[in-house]
Amino acid sequence: MHGPAQAGTPAQESARPTGKRIAELYERVLRVGNVQQDDDFFVLGGTSLSAIELLDTIAEELGVRVPVGDFYRATGVAELADVVDVRAAERAGGV
Repeated sequence: MHGPAQAGTPAQESARPTGKRIAELYERVLRVGNVQQDDDFFVLGGTSLSAIELLDTIAEELGVRVPVGDFYRATGVAELADVVDVRAAERAGGV
């Protein structure tokens, strides 16, 4: 991981929309700033309780339910964004 970064760094600017949104949700739930695509939820201070809060927030704001097991296999911002995108595509396709 890395130290504090400036808002609008290239890593953040190059992120897909879902990745940007997940980074914002990590910041809100964990009360941290400057979350980047390679940041890990638990390294940033996340706990099992804050993980549940995050998953509830994702479900409410993005309309996608991420199973806890899937989250624990993808705790990085970009990894979780991939899971959210796949789940959203499955839902849209009726899978």
